[in-house]
Amino acid sequence: IWLAGISIGGYVAMACAHRYPGVLQGLLLLAPYPGNRITTSEITQAGGVAAWLPESIAAEDTERSNWLWLKTQASTMQVHLGYGEDDRFAPGHAMMAQALPAACVDHIAGGHDWPVWLKLWHNFLDKQFGNESHAR
Repeated sequence: IWLAGISIGGYVAMACAHRYPGVLQGLLLLAPYPGNRITTSEITQAGGVAAWLPESIAAEDTERSNWLWLKTQASTMQVHLGYGEDDRFAPGHAMMAQALPAACVDHIAGGHDWPVWLKLWHNFLDKQFGNESHAR
């Protein structure tokens, strides 16, 4: 099973992956909501996701749970991240990308909108299945 999510849907897809380990084969996260500025600033101030060491995470803290899952468990499945370079969440996406292999990250010109997400979707399909996998 693969889950794909855009914006808050990407956030929810990550939450599903960490709440139900072993169920999913992969995730496609298109401009996933990275969390509020408090969370992303905490990670930035720590020196990025690799250096970030949360003291403890409350069960209801999905934002930090998502980041901890990305840091420690994302390698247990295929996780692909795509985002627009002008997206308002691009700094958070760039931090997320630090936890993934470069080949699994796609960023293109554009913002947090459908034309960018559609292009990223097509890029993902082309990369995974070849140019014949979908109609343009």
